[in-house]
Amino acid sequence: MLKLVARLILFVCVSMLLAGGYLYTQLDQLTSSEVTAEQFIEIPAGAHFGQVVEQLQQAKLVPESELLNLYFRVQAKLHPQFAVMQHGTYKFSGQYTPLEVLAVIRQGKHHLFSITLAEGSTFKQIQQQLAAHPQIQQTQYQQWLQQLIQPYEHPEGLFFPDTYLFAANTTDKALLRQAFNQMRQLEQQVYQSATKPALSWYQTLTLASIIEKETALLDEMPIVASVFYNRLAKNMRLQTDPTVIYGLGDDYQGDITRAHLKQATAYNTYVIKGLPPTPIAMPGLAAIQAAIEPAHTDYLYFVASGDGGHVFSKTLRQHNAAVAQYLKKIRAKAK
Repeated sequence: MLKLVARLILFVCVSMLLAGGYLYTQLDQLTSSEVTAEQFIEIPAGAHFGQVVEQLQQAKLVPESELLNLYFRVQAKLHPQFAVMQHGTYKFSGQYTPLEVLAVIRQGKHHLFSITLAEGSTFKQIQQQLAAHPQIQQTQYQQWLQQLIQPYEHPEGLFFPDTYLFAANTTDKALLRQAFNQMRQLEQQVYQSATKPALSWYQTLTLASIIEKETALLDEMPIVASVFYNRLAKNMRLQTDPTVIYGLGDDYQGDITRAHLKQATAYNTYVIKGLPPTPIAMPGLAAIQAAIEPAHTDYLYFVASGDGGHVFSKTLRQHNAAVAQYLKKIRAKAK
């Protein structure tokens, strides 16, 4: 009798294992599917397991199958953590099984969106980027911004240009704070560790922003910085076009005229002496480093070379010759 009972128990166990294995194999074959295009799905906070499964089925990420639904219910009963879903936005592309889809959501592997704040962008351009991104939640942040940037009054140049990753519905304030904090960290890492920087941190950002707008070539930045330091030392006006453009604001239509060079604004370095009152853009790391540690040169002038770089000169005569050569190249290209 005992042998019969043992055999029955063994038979039942083996049958269950075989049935379970068969069921798993059938489920895997049934539910292997391919997402041919990128698909985003947002799981709302508070959604229970059944709602998540239904949402995935409506999105065609999980097939509608009674067998599959039964398997899910059994798993949720046996392993409660199986049914714990994390809210957020998820991206799927390629081939997935339903178990893999659920695993992504269970583990909270949210998709991170990105936004790139480019070197040389103005704060106004940053605001436009943030406002245009569909996954960034917009807020009224002007009063908050003024508190954030204290003791400074103007936000220009205080936010570090970089690529930032964020989850869906992140606020614009959160991204601004991240960029602001990254620039503050840079002050501690680069500026405060420098040996006797010639300018204050804010002046360094101002000069770096001009360098950023003058050249895109990293190896030129320390040389451009040296020109400005040399001119400041000789009490010469900086006479740099990007400051004129910034001072013109919306009045700038793509061309600088002689009248613009004479127009009195707080930023027109053809009129004022010294640095403008604030940065004119967001400087990147290379420009900041150049402003802290400029090259040692005797250059006082530079002009575009016509091939992407600049020609640097020690005297006005040399500079005028370089300007003439540049204009000659421009006229030749126009023919």
